[in-house]
Amino acid sequence: MVRILLIMLLVPHAVADTFRVGLANIYFMSALFDNNLNAPIFNERVKNPPTEEIEAEFDRLSRQMLTRYLKFLQSDILVLCEVDSRPEMLEKYVSEDLDNRYTVIHNSPVVKDKKFYNTQQIAALVDKSKFLIRRYEAHLDSEVTPMNGRYPFPDYKTVMVDGKEKNIWWSRFPIEFDVALKSDPTHWYKVIGTYPKSKFARSPEAARMARISNRVQQEMIRERVEAVASEFEDIIVLGDMNDSLGMDEVEKELNQDALSVLYQGKHDPILWNPVAYLPGQGTYIYQGVPETIDFIFVSHGLKSGKGTTRPKVWEYDSVFRFFLRETKRSNPDRLENRELFVSDHGPVTIDIRH
Repeated sequence: MVRILLIMLLVPHAVADTFRVGLANIYFMSALFDNNLNAPIFNERVKNPPTEEIEAEFDRLSRQMLTRYLKFLQSDILVLCEVDSRPEMLEKYVSEDLDNRYTVIHNSPVVKDKKFYNTQQIAALVDKSKFLIRRYEAHLDSEVTPMNGRYPFPDYKTVMVDGKEKNIWWSRFPIEFDVALKSDPTHWYKVIGTYPKSKFARSPEAARMARISNRVQQEMIRERVEAVASEFEDIIVLGDMNDSLGMDEVEKELNQDALSVLYQGKHDPILWNPVAYLPGQGTYIYQGVPETIDFIFVSHGLKSGKGTTRPKVWEYDSVFRFFLRETKRSNPDRLENRELFVSDHGPVTIDIRH
């Protein structure tokens, strides 16, 4: 007993609660749960398709690789981008492949028109043994309770584009929830998962609108962060932001950096970026050049408050380059240029000591 007490005095962090928050983009995760021979994601049939047996075997191996990858990240809270729009599919996967460890928080409850929200959604996995959860979704007035609040984001925002009003809708609805460690149910962490509009476009006008949409969606997230900043000491905002710090050529023409609307840099009064990158590293490779478009931003309360995280250098470059990124661009249904991979994005994690 004396020896145990001495260890506790010498190593105080040994008795602290720690948990990991992670972010991972899973390349068209929905394709791993369906027969894409009969129902290709984009209704484009492959000229020389494999047999159904080969299709099923590649999906099985890809899911197996995905499971190893997610377990490797060792995250207690894990936000996933590009997940299946059907929460029951993700729940089934968690139950069968991830030891039923997590509660699934999915954006599906706030999606009103399923037609436009099929394959690339956002969800979070929360360790059910460690956390209490307060969820924010679309509830009736009679259903709103202190433990289960109302979904806090508007459906769209109206902005001026070329002198005309335009409604910018979410590309994917964000998710928001609060967690408290069961060991300390009085302290709540605010978590906002986001996945704004991709820059991908087939024309200059579409590229321009994609960046405008991304900026407006970043702005709606920022407005929510500012609204809750006085109430929550610890805020975590994370997602595939589909934008990097600084402006590309299209953003220069618009004179706007979308990501800087959400995260205002070193002098941001609310958020800071705890993850730094070495030269030549990033979470995504575009035309051979690494860039960082996947982020975990946290509030300044996580520097010295009840929960704390420390600045770190990104540690997943080798994992990204050797195990995750495909060498050829695959179709989402993985029917051409087949190879086993789970993502073309690198993961991001931080560790929080409570």
